[in-house]
Amino acid sequence: MLLLFFLSGISGLVYQVLWVRQFGNVFGNTLHSASLVMGVFMLGLGVGSYWLGRIGDRRYQEDERSPLRLYGYAELCIAAFGLLLAMVVPRLQALSTGISSYRVAADGFHELSLTTHIFRYGVAIALMAPPAILMGGTLTLLIRFVIGREVKAAGWRIGLLYGVNTAGAALGALLSDFLLVPALGIFATQLVAVAFNVVAGAGAWQLSRGPASVPTTTEESASASEVPGDRQTRAVALTAVAIGLSGFAAMGIEIVWFRYLGQVLGALRSVFSLMLAVILVGIWLGAILGGHLQRRFGEPVVLLIVAQGLLAASVLALLIGFDHHGAFHRHLAEIRATYLAASSTGRAWLGLEANLQPILAVTALPALMMGFTFPLANAHVQRTAGAVGGRAGALYLFNTLGNVLGSVLVGFWLLPAVGIRWSAFALCGAAALSVIPLWLSTTSAAEWRQPTRPSYALLASLLVSVLAGFAFLQAPADRLLLPAIPRGDEGGTRAKVLESEGQNETLVVIEIPGVERSLYTNGHPMSSTSATSQRYMRAFAHIPLLHVDDPTDVLVICFGVGNTLHAASLHPSVERLEVADLSRHVLDHAHLFSAANHDILDDPRVSVFVNDGRHHLAMQPGPRYDLITLEPPPIAFAGVSALYSREFYALARSRLEPGGFVSQWLPSYQVPGPVVLAMVRAFVEVFPASVLLSGDDRELILMGINGDELVVDPDVVAEKLRAAPAVAKDLERIYMGTPVELFGTFAASGEVMAEAVKGAEVVTDDRPLLEYAQAVNIPIADLPASLFDVRSIGAWCPNCASIDGLDAYLAVREAIYRSPAFLEGGSVSFDDPAQRAAIDHSEYLRFLLRGEPYHLDKLGVAHLAAGDLPAAAGAFRRALYLSPNDVEATFGMARALARAGDREGADAALNRVIALAPEHPGANAVLCRRAVDRHDRPAAELACGRAKRGGQPLSPDLERRLAELVAAP
Repeated sequence: MLLLFFLSGISGLVYQVLWVRQFGNVFGNTLHSASLVMGVFMLGLGVGSYWLGRIGDRRYQEDERSPLRLYGYAELCIAAFGLLLAMVVPRLQALSTGISSYRVAADGFHELSLTTHIFRYGVAIALMAPPAILMGGTLTLLIRFVIGREVKAAGWRIGLLYGVNTAGAALGALLSDFLLVPALGIFATQLVAVAFNVVAGAGAWQLSRGPASVPTTTEESASASEVPGDRQTRAVALTAVAIGLSGFAAMGIEIVWFRYLGQVLGALRSVFSLMLAVILVGIWLGAILGGHLQRRFGEPVVLLIVAQGLLAASVLALLIGFDHHGAFHRHLAEIRATYLAASSTGRAWLGLEANLQPILAVTALPALMMGFTFPLANAHVQRTAGAVGGRAGALYLFNTLGNVLGSVLVGFWLLPAVGIRWSAFALCGAAALSVIPLWLSTTSAAEWRQPTRPSYALLASLLVSVLAGFAFLQAPADRLLLPAIPRGDEGGTRAKVLESEGQNETLVVIEIPGVERSLYTNGHPMSSTSATSQRYMRAFAHIPLLHVDDPTDVLVICFGVGNTLHAASLHPSVERLEVADLSRHVLDHAHLFSAANHDILDDPRVSVFVNDGRHHLAMQPGPRYDLITLEPPPIAFAGVSALYSREFYALARSRLEPGGFVSQWLPSYQVPGPVVLAMVRAFVEVFPASVLLSGDDRELILMGINGDELVVDPDVVAEKLRAAPAVAKDLERIYMGTPVELFGTFAASGEVMAEAVKGAEVVTDDRPLLEYAQAVNIPIADLPASLFDVRSIGAWCPNCASIDGLDAYLAVREAIYRSPAFLEGGSVSFDDPAQRAAIDHSEYLRFLLRGEPYHLDKLGVAHLAAGDLPAAAGAFRRALYLSPNDVEATFGMARALARAGDREGADAALNRVIALAPEHPGANAVLCRRAVDRHDRPAAELACGRAKRGGQPLSPDLERRLAELVAAP
């Protein structure tokens, strides 16, 4: 029977993991969607445990074998529902989009409406509640059977049952994401879970035909001491409150762990599965140990009070004690060094080891304490043989209610409101306070002052919790955010601009003054204003839109810092710009990157949708976009595979106008070569008319058209650029301003890619290969050379042969991408004179290959002194491309524009200097003179004072006029 219940635990966790994933594809991979699935699942477990527990009690009085038979029937019914959901859920897309709608929030952003969430709950309840209720009932039915009339054995036997089932769940977590889904796919994995249910159900039915008696000892056979009915009722009620509070704290703590360790290890599916497995193993061992201790020593309330105190204290101590930047990271670096040379099996094992160490360090001991809760609480309340199932079900129901409340309140309110530190403190406080109703359940008001073992345990537990809480608050306030904050370099050039905790992530903005601002979420880089980032992110929009005659509608999935959206806005015919992003938190901080995105969210053409990009796309009624472009988070992160699957591309094509484009980020260095080919195959199967482009360095771009042919004419592009000077200027800024640079981004035609991926697997919703690619430290040289063939450019650009220098430029690019030395961070030498000439004539290639410091600021100043205003402006412009927030380049540009007679441009640049550096002496000297000219005394005193403090001398004439202005009445 224990073996059958172990198999049942495996299947239950497999269903839970896969339903969260599948409903995420249907409803969107949002926090709301995950919480919806988990909430319905947990509530179903609680309701089922109580309902079937009561039924088991009644049926047991008639036939002692009846609960076991009911358990068998429940398992078979779970199998039937599991099979039904495996077939139905992936086909719910039309229903999901039909019940979804937006409402406009106060800030103008579009959010999913309340009716959408209500309908989703209805669908989720209708589909998931029946199997979840049956799953919850399996535990209490078996509890009813194995305890029989021997209630004194409740703690040990319930601990054994609960522990074995949890052990199965832990194995299910590992099997799902480390073996079954990678090898078989999601649907086949669900069939495996169905098979386990069938075995458990058939086995239980067979066992129910034999003797129903359970081996007992004399001690266990003894009747429980009689306790008055009202005292029993009070004990059950208070214990239910305690276990509900404990469940609230436990689930909330798990969410804090997932957020904290996700910052350390990455939001990888394998990391989440490993965390879940470790927590479940801890609960399994805790349940067995708790049951054993109660059997050996009795006193379940004392044991449970002590366990709750240790839970609260250990969570706080281990969080502040974890060395996330010290010995652990040195050990991890050693593992990563070995990782590069290891076999595929060795890679997987070393990656597992690297992830396992911090997970164990933070979660193992508290998870063990969590496991004590259910068996010891049952040992305390099980006093009546006829109510075993009902009482176990009631406790389980209250525990799951606490779980659901903890999940919702912590994820949606507590973490965004107070952050990881205070959330952990509050949740541990809740765990510590759960001992009070436990103590009250053993003591009447008249006995409160009498010394008892529960009283001593209560005082000790609260004392340990208080001391741990005090020590926790003495640690630096940002201690738990350190993994989310990138470490500065030795020169100390990086500065933290912002750290903020939201529903989905901890957001950090880091600045290298005068160089770039970077966006990090949960400790991992997402986007930047750097020169290299702007080059490929802006190319996502510029290159496809130059293929389209008068494009009007653009959808940008994933906002980042706004580079791509702003680039699309520069095309004069574009009338509607939509951006879909999961994180309102990121969107709310777009203004921090205004130097690059020019406050694009304030553009009246822009509509912002806070939603999963795939789900937003599915909500659109039909073909409407001229361009859909996206740069998701790191491609191995959980849920991102849904934006690289064949089904996603089919959806995207159905929403494109004829001749419309999809352009997408292909960071081929993040996953092994076979997975890169699987990604490309998914794309070219839907978009056979496509090209592979080079955005920057190893940042590649897949671009496909909703049509039969993808061809570009350089003359037509040149004409479009003449009609769109803002686009031409932006392309020049990102080193794509000449035909050689623009068409030199070509890497391969659709035919070349199709040939390269023959025989490769394909990324689908059922086979999300990206999430199992071990996406850290993959050898960069694993990039498949078969994907690159610049000689096929004629398929995309038949007339490009007339572009002087393009052949040599493309030859250099192909040599780069076929060079293991370059891909591993080394250098490439070129002996061919034409190729060396191409490098010498391309500032971008020189920068890419040599990383030369150009000192463009000084060059611009030299041109300015020589009176060559166009050359000076060009040097400053390129300096600002490389460093958008470079104060001196901005000031130089202001001077160049002023001397060229562009007063409006000069003023804008000057205001930008003051915004970046309010005390800049040169800019303040200019403002000083202007303020004196218009007799603005306050402005003159402020600007002139700043200029003098900065060491900027004023001319004698200006000093005289300033003195007169100050002295004037």
